[in-house]
Amino acid sequence: MTTYRAAVIGLGRIGFTMEQDQLRPKPATHVGAYLAHPRTSLVAVCDEDQLKLDAVFSSQISSLEEVTDDIDAMLAPKCAIVSVATPLETHDGIVRWLAQSGDVKAIICEKPLALTMEDATAARNAVNHAGVLFQIGFMRRYDPPYADAKRRIEA
Repeated sequence: MTTYRAAVIGLGRIGFTMEQDQLRPKPATHVGAYLAHPRTSLVAVCDEDQLKLDAVFSSQISSLEEVTDDIDAMLAPKCAIVSVATPLETHDGIVRWLAQSGDVKAIICEKPLALTMEDATAARNAVNHAGVLFQIGFMRRYDPPYADAKRRIEA
């Protein structure tokens, strides 16, 4: 069975911190999803916030090879799958950088992809040109709390 190397850029709420909420069903974040899936190995994380990096590091994730605040030096392009969970104004630039690296096979980007249609189009074109699988992470309708809320509303 193939195991895919994965990285997460951005360790905020959906990147990592919601994983620490004991009341949330797990996995609740990109980090949690990679750790829970038997075919992914989370090897790299990146965030500019040292407190978030410290929180991941203190989680003692044994598969991590790199915990860094320097996106330009990180090994994310050497990963098959990379999640982009950074502030929204950085999404399109990071997606283009990853697509152009030539190594990434799949990119999962939090919503929205870009602030302008031009930037979104440029990111889409970069992904298409590189032949990278691409997904915008936005649908939560099947998450248990949302499904429960829907059932209650419809009752």
